[in-house]
Amino acid sequence: MADPQKRRSGGGGTDKEFQVITSALDDCRRLIAAGKVLRWDVVKWAVTVNTALATSVVLAHSRVPFLFALAVALAGQLLIWHYNKRMTGARNTTTTLTNRLKEFDIDYNEITGAKAPETNRFWNYLFGFKPLSRFKPAGVYSAGEGYDWQEMLIFSATLWVSAILSLLASALSASSR
Repeated sequence: MADPQKRRSGGGGTDKEFQVITSALDDCRRLIAAGKVLRWDVVKWAVTVNTALATSVVLAHSRVPFLFALAVALAGQLLIWHYNKRMTGARNTTTTLTNRLKEFDIDYNEITGAKAPETNRFWNYLFGFKPLSRFKPAGVYSAGEGYDWQEMLIFSATLWVSAILSLLASALSASSR
């Protein structure tokens, strides 16, 4: 590794630039971690609300809570997409910063042994993410919004299944009458 205190003759960065880059990388990591927590919180609360709505269907013998459950699932899905978009921005910034570290003869990806993420073509097309044929990854952290596609798929399915609980409760309640 090169000494970040010295300016490289080939136009490398200064020690202040190095400090800014590493500080910004820490900020990006925190933003990504916070985004993951927020996405999980949205799923937890939406499933809890939808389970309560399913219970109210049984008690009230009404299908109206099912509409509320759909609204909760939709709102949860939109929030998850919002947090995912913010995390994608942080990952793109991280890729830019790790590329800048190369000016200091530091190859972040080589040091960490990180590999470029794989995205899923089905997920990309289904939710309007960039198709893989047009996508050229710039680094380990930039796979677009489909970076966490498995987690997003599980969270989305969980949200929508929790909304269907109200419909099932309504059907079971109607058949028992």
